[in-house]
Amino acid sequence: MASSSTFLLDTSVLATNDVIGKFYNVSYGIAFIIFLTLFVAEIFQEQVNSIGNKEPNYIEIFKRAIIIFCGLLAFKYIFFRIVGLCELISNALFDQWQMTYFYDGLVKYKEANPVRFNLSLISGRVGVVDIIIALLLPITLIIEQVILIMRSCLLSVLYIIGPLALVAGLWKSTRTFMISWFKSLFQISFWIIVFRAIEASFVGSGVNVFLQVDGTTANAVPIKIFLVCLVFIGLLCMSLAITMKLCSGENLGTVGSAAIGVVGAFATRTGILNSAKTLVSKTGKSASGIVGRLKNKGNGGTINKSKPRR
Repeated sequence: MASSSTFLLDTSVLATNDVIGKFYNVSYGIAFIIFLTLFVAEIFQEQVNSIGNKEPNYIEIFKRAIIIFCGLLAFKYIFFRIVGLCELISNALFDQWQMTYFYDGLVKYKEANPVRFNLSLISGRVGVVDIIIALLLPITLIIEQVILIMRSCLLSVLYIIGPLALVAGLWKSTRTFMISWFKSLFQISFWIIVFRAIEASFVGSGVNVFLQVDGTTANAVPIKIFLVCLVFIGLLCMSLAITMKLCSGENLGTVGSAAIGVVGAFATRTGILNSAKTLVSKTGKSASGIVGRLKNKGNGGTINKSKPRR
């Protein structure tokens, strides 16, 4: 189970996929054509807007074009660095092999308590809880793989349309497409961190001990199996919603403002800010003195402003 999860999380799988690579190459080539088209259109639009008002400002257009062009050249590096960093953090937070004990316990219970849909259902030998568990157990065992496959598919789509989204930032009317793409990339990349954090909390809560009876999960109480499977499926399905909430623009803006405030308070409290102001002030005074002396030397020394005697 853990090995397959690691396979799905490996960004090299996405990078070496031939089918995805073909779509990406087409998208990448079209992106450069759109880049040239939007660049000319943006200059033309600036020229039209400046008629009768003021001089056109082409500097901002050229700056934005250079940034986007450099982003296109380094697109693969940027994309896989963002995704890879989130995966590295998730692997550092939670050892995936710990989930093996949980899954092994469920498999042992399933093997020790097989549910046969035959005449025993009519005779009442199998209860409703047993039937529900028979349906929940397979879902519990595959829900992790389904979510990871879904995440890989979403990342593949973002990877293919990424160059087009990046080029859209050159035109004011389509700039929101680029912003939405970066937001989606960060959210889906960060999803694995929330996903692993939920699994770590779930396993760390002592669920394996909770299920065991006489040292084995095979003898677990059915209602416990039912509750654990239900909670596990619900938490993993909620991981995407939690990620979207945490990585929303409002929360990111709040975190950024808080970080700036903390840094500013720390700088003020430690005297770093005051020292920097003093240093800048002294540097300015010294520079002014040096400039003044240089001017005087250029005028032949000290100038005597007193009136000449008659």
